[in-house]
Amino acid sequence: MKKYSYIFVLLVLLSACSRAYLVYDVEANQIPIHADYPNQDEEMESMIAPFRNDLASTMNKVIARVEIDLFKDKPSSSLGNLLADATLAMASEYTQSSIDIGIINYGGIRVPSLTKGPVSIGNVYELMPFDNYLVVLSLTGKQVQSMLDAIAANGGWPVAGVTFTIKDNAADDVQVNGKRLHNESTYRIAISDYLANGGDNMDMLKGIPQENTNVLLRDAFKAYFEDFSNNDQALPYINEMRIIK
Repeated sequence: MKKYSYIFVLLVLLSACSRAYLVYDVEANQIPIHADYPNQDEEMESMIAPFRNDLASTMNKVIARVEIDLFKDKPSSSLGNLLADATLAMASEYTQSSIDIGIINYGGIRVPSLTKGPVSIGNVYELMPFDNYLVVLSLTGKQVQSMLDAIAANGGWPVAGVTFTIKDNAADDVQVNGKRLHNESTYRIAISDYLANGGDNMDMLKGIPQENTNVLLRDAFKAYFEDFSNNDQALPYINEMRIIK
C-alpha cells in the first residue's frame, strides 16, 4: 500500500507543545525525539505556532456525525459497508457512469471503529492515511469471480453492490445487484489503485486498464460524509451481512 514519505520534521514542530514521543522516519532511518531533545527554543516555537494552530483547526473541523458506533469486522460490518458504499457512490459520481461493485481491502481501514458523535477531517485521515486513488476497472464476470475468491480466502472484505457466501475459501452464490454473476458479462468495479495494481494479493488485477478519477480515496470518503451532513443526516448504520461465512 502506498505510504506517505513520512518525514516528521513538520509534525515534530507542530506538536512541540505536547512534547509527545515522535519518530523522525526517512527511508526507515528512525531517530527518537522526545521532551529532552535539545533543539527547543522560544523563537522556533513562535515561528511554527501559527502553522500548528492552522493544522489543528483543519483537522478538528466536523464534517459528519454518527448516531451509533460503527465497527470494522469480517466478513461484513457496519463500518466496512459504509466505506464500500462510499467507494461505489463516489466513483459513480466522479465518472458520471454506473458502477456495479465497490471494494475496500480490510487492512486499508486503519481504525477499528467510528464512535458515536461528530466525525472530523482528522478522523477521515485516521481511517485512510494512505495516498491511494479511486479508480474504476472493467472486468469480465470470470475476472470478478477470481477477485472475489481472493477476498473470500482472506475471510471477507468490505463490499458494495455484491453479495456472496464463503465456501471452501472461495466465493459462492455471487449476486451482483441481486442478479447471479455471469462469466461473460462486463462489470465496472470501484477500487483503490493500490489494489488495482496487485496489492494485497490482488495479482489478478495487474495490467487491467484503469480509469483514474484523480481523486484520493480519502477525499472521496470526506465528500461522501459531507453529503450526509449537508442534508442534515447522520452517517448510515448498515449492518447487513453482504458476505456470509
